[in-house]
Amino acid sequence: MSASPRIAGWRRRARVRRVLVVAAAALPLAAAAALLGARHSTGAAALFGGLVLGGAAFAAARAARAIDDRDIARRLDAERPLLEDSAGLLVARESDLTPLQRLQRARVHERVGSVAQPSREPVRWRTLAASWLLALLVGAAAFVPLPRAIRAVDPRAARPQAAAVETQMTSAELEVVPPAYTGLPSRRSRELAARVEAGARVRWRIAYEPVPDAVSLVFHDGEALALVRDGGAWRGERTVSKSALYRIELAGVRSPPRSVSHRLDVIPDRPPEIRVVEPERTLTALAAGQRSWTLTFEASDDYGVGAAMLAITNAKGTGENITVSRATIALRG
Repeated sequence: MSASPRIAGWRRRARVRRVLVVAAAALPLAAAAALLGARHSTGAAALFGGLVLGGAAFAAARAARAIDDRDIARRLDAERPLLEDSAGLLVARESDLTPLQRLQRARVHERVGSVAQPSREPVRWRTLAASWLLALLVGAAAFVPLPRAIRAVDPRAARPQAAAVETQMTSAELEVVPPAYTGLPSRRSRELAARVEAGARVRWRIAYEPVPDAVSLVFHDGEALALVRDGGAWRGERTVSKSALYRIELAGVRSPPRSVSHRLDVIPDRPPEIRVVEPERTLTALAAGQRSWTLTFEASDDYGVGAAMLAITNAKGTGENITVSRATIALRG
């Protein structure tokens, strides 16, 4: 066996030993941390234990990389006089050696096969004992009950009856107030989903039993509307200009397992439509002797047409003798 593989084998054994020492110190701590987290939830147990194991793995890898071939050579020089303090030549690059060093390297190469493995790194028993003692303390803390003062600030402990019973919606009312220009009256519904006019004012009134600490409407775009308590109910309002999905979120009570989404569909306000009935063509020639011209049209709107004016521009003459006159006529529906 050549010198390099022999030293490499000793290096691997030394690294494995150092990793095992770190693991012996870290595994009890990881188990104690997981036990402490388990009193809260399974996820917390996995998180606490995983953090300790991750830190131990990082420390073990770093400690193992600290042992290299030069470190093994230094141990050989300190413990094996037969190598004449020249074990470092076995791990040096051939190109870096002088002719004399190469002769010495050849001598050491012949002798290294007969020397024993360097002594193993001593275990730091005090460090291991401190780690195990800390693990016992952390593990014991997992079985210590929380002080009464801490339990009192737990919102679930402060409201045991409300938390034990699933809250129920006892009444719901949705009021839609359309914009004034539509001429439509306000309307109310017990459904929390509705079709509303663009720009309508929507008002909610919702009651629950048991009464929650807070109620809010959370829309699909991330905006939230906090409702205000009014006696035994919760009220809120908002102007709706575009369709939206929203859900109701409660605080301080155990909500139903499924949060239902409600939809507000906005009815768009379409622009007025104007249709010319007569004349049929946009360009009409004036007949000889004609002194009148019939104009008939229809105008409509989804919410009705209000005041309307007909604007007329009249051009007369030819060449440079053209006169333009304008007039407006009030129309009746």
